[in-house]
Amino acid sequence: VQRFQRDPLPQGTSTDEMARFFEERVAVLERHFPPSVAQVYALPRLGSDASLEWWTSQEGAVTPFASLNETQQKALLARHAEHQAQLQSLARSLDARGMAPQANLVRSLQSRADPASMFSVEGHLLLTQGMPAPAAAPPSRRRWLWIALPLFLLLLLLALLCWWLWMRPAVPVPPAQTVPPAQIAPEPAAPPAKAEPDDKNWPTELVIVLDTSAAMNERAGQGSPSRAELASREIERLSQGLPSKTTAHLVRYGGGECRAPTYQGPFPASDRGQMLSAVKQSDNGGKASLGASLRRAAEAVDGKSRDALIFVFAGGPDRCDEDVCAVARELHAKQPRLRINQVDLTGQKNLDPCVAQETQGNAYTWGDHKGQSVDLSAEARKLLDAK
Repeated sequence: VQRFQRDPLPQGTSTDEMARFFEERVAVLERHFPPSVAQVYALPRLGSDASLEWWTSQEGAVTPFASLNETQQKALLARHAEHQAQLQSLARSLDARGMAPQANLVRSLQSRADPASMFSVEGHLLLTQGMPAPAAAPPSRRRWLWIALPLFLLLLLLALLCWWLWMRPAVPVPPAQTVPPAQIAPEPAAPPAKAEPDDKNWPTELVIVLDTSAAMNERAGQGSPSRAELASREIERLSQGLPSKTTAHLVRYGGGECRAPTYQGPFPASDRGQMLSAVKQSDNGGKASLGASLRRAAEAVDGKSRDALIFVFAGGPDRCDEDVCAVARELHAKQPRLRINQVDLTGQKNLDPCVAQETQGNAYTWGDHKGQSVDLSAEARKLLDAK
């Protein structure tokens, strides 16, 4: 945990209230997302000199948005948009499960990108925004005098009116008729609150990793379509067979000279068409960043208290000096419930199956079954629909 900023404490601001605001909402994120999602929010503390201190559990150098170059700023804004989409998807999922209070807590964290409250921790997003507005300062005593004077004059006028009515001769008034009280039906008892479902009922999360390097322009074999066409076809078949409760994510290679991979999602069942459009519109070029893409895919899911599955469609090995076997071991140690299935589209078994073996997943090679593409949809549905 590190402190990265100190601000003057605004008048009327309660650091305890600010801390409770975040802790309650971050607890919901920690329950349903990997730690990296909750770590987006910095925590406020009261400094020894009555200043407002901001702390984070993220490790690394913290850089304000204004100090980043243009490329880094664009990348951080993209991370912010991804984070907002994750919050929106979680809120919808909680609503669908009858957990409206938790959904409202998540929605209260949604915000527009504000460069003044955005920081980068070696490429990862960090925010100091989303706090409730500080309480207004109490009005001055002089203001209270101006408010009380009209009230005093009104009371004086009412007193004079009562005195005048009291001094008038009394007029006999006929006795009022007694009216029996109306029978008021008792209010129906409120229905019992729905118990929060156990995390065991949450469906398996799915991430599709798509190779978009130059190798995908090559053919998988003589007379076969390009590797990119094969991947697009298989991902479409896979998507059509997914259970309705499955939420999918998409990670594509960054291209160029080992640029950072790109993430899109999450995609609930109603938005899978958008995911398929993104797959079909992919441009293939540059080097293959398989290791970095696996790490980015793992960030999008839990893999600890909740099952997760990554499907990799690769047209060749990593070309960015990454030991993908070591990456797979590292991910399995941190997220033991995360499995990786690897589809080798080279047609020549050029990919090391260790990525799948280290995570208890499966490895496939296109062309193993008499020249036909591997049928992945049936097994994927079995794995994802197991809950």
